[in-house]
Amino acid sequence: MSTLIRLLILAGFLASHAAYAAKLQTSGSNSFSLLGSQYISSSQPYFSDQAEAQGGDLSFALKQNFSFNDRWKAQVQAKDMWAASENWNYVDVHQLYVQYRASSAATISVGRQLHTWSYEESEWQQGLFQPRYRENKMRAEDAGLTGVFISAKGADAGFMIGVLPVYIPDFGAHFYLADQKFESKNPWFRPPPSNFNFRGERGEILYEVERPTNEEVLNNPGVAAKVEYGRRAYSGRASYAYKPMNTFLLGFPSENRVVVSEASDVMMLTAVPRFVYHHVASLDNGWKERDWQFTSNLTYESPERYASRSDWTTQEATPAFITTLSASRYLETPGIGAAAIKFGFFRLWGGDIEDQGVFRGQTSLFERRYQFNEAYSVGLYKEFRGVFGKRLETETRVIYDRLQEGMMMTFNSALLINRNWRAEFQFDVLGLTGAPAQIRDGFVSLYRANDRVGVGMTYVF
Repeated sequence: MSTLIRLLILAGFLASHAAYAAKLQTSGSNSFSLLGSQYISSSQPYFSDQAEAQGGDLSFALKQNFSFNDRWKAQVQAKDMWAASENWNYVDVHQLYVQYRASSAATISVGRQLHTWSYEESEWQQGLFQPRYRENKMRAEDAGLTGVFISAKGADAGFMIGVLPVYIPDFGAHFYLADQKFESKNPWFRPPPSNFNFRGERGEILYEVERPTNEEVLNNPGVAAKVEYGRRAYSGRASYAYKPMNTFLLGFPSENRVVVSEASDVMMLTAVPRFVYHHVASLDNGWKERDWQFTSNLTYESPERYASRSDWTTQEATPAFITTLSASRYLETPGIGAAAIKFGFFRLWGGDIEDQGVFRGQTSLFERRYQFNEAYSVGLYKEFRGVFGKRLETETRVIYDRLQEGMMMTFNSALLINRNWRAEFQFDVLGLTGAPAQIRDGFVSLYRANDRVGVGMTYVF
């Protein structure tokens, strides 16, 4: 924890130094939300038999900007959510930093801060640069990297360098061990297999988890940098990072783990998370042509190699290329609330490969890191006025993955009752097309029964 403590002390020093400045000014918004969810396909065999089909979430979201004077500012963006069905409290800190403006063009920030590192990450949220909160994997939320960020920007170009002394990984659904079995009430957690076949007999698998200490997790430093350019209708960005992957790679010792007795056969496994560093490089291009806006991205990920142990079964990663394309335009006169449509394309080469070890099979024992393989998307935003005398905002996105032969759809709507109250409706659908798929253990196949309806109210103040 020493590295994190030093970083927080530095942020505290900068904030206290700024407090000597003129009167503090604040801006932003806070909200309370109550959202009820129903997983409407929970009777299907692919729905997790441990998960709750319905539940209610009570959330408090905070987003505040603090200005001490022309040079000093701070920002906090966080959410605290109580998931009643899980009896668990999720605390998600997306941003928490202090910033000093050294000149009209240069700034230095300390803490956790969100930045745009690539179009791919902004549109498809694969978490190569920045970590994510993934309590609901259909609605993952980005979180910033943590460190010291130095940036400078001119009329057409700018750069940023990030020194990352602290590593904070992805956070997902809450789980625990009960009687050496993985348990979770969250439908977005998939436990590993609980049984195995040995010499024609079915046996039980008992698990333990070798949890790293907080200091072992945090003390994995990294660096990140980007250069941006924009002039007239063109914009470009080149980004690079060397740091640990935001998701752990898992493995377990797998030799001499079966205990055979007259009563039953039992396998004793200890799951071990591994920190694997990777290089990530990304190149963006964007341009506007009349009413259209186009973007393209090429990303390369190169995991560091390590010696695999022959007596372990491990999750593996290989270098990956990703390319994305998007095209969008307003369907009405541009402005706040104007209808817009967006098309997207995502293609992955490499990335996840077969497990290594004696228990490897045709499909992986572990969940794939990449959510998409070859995906096509279309999204539509439309605002309706005069619905019950109010304003209704709607947004939908449909994604089809050809290699998984699966489809996903998210739909959001918000009825703005007044300046403080908002009624919300959400609808998520996943499913397979039925055609033979090249990838049969992908995201859509794994969570195909997680169709969900959500209804809630939000109070903004």
